[in-house]
Amino acid sequence: PAPYATSGMGLWVARMVSSDIKFETGAAGTFITMSFKV
Repeated sequence: PAPYATSGMGLWVARMVSSDIKFETGAAGTFITMSFKV
């Protein structure tokens, strides 16, 4: 995100907190799978 951004950071945050993230788009919509190391 841009410096001092106040919105539009959702996917950036998701990438920062997960160990892996995958996006799949199809006729039923977009599915996001996030993985986390524990």
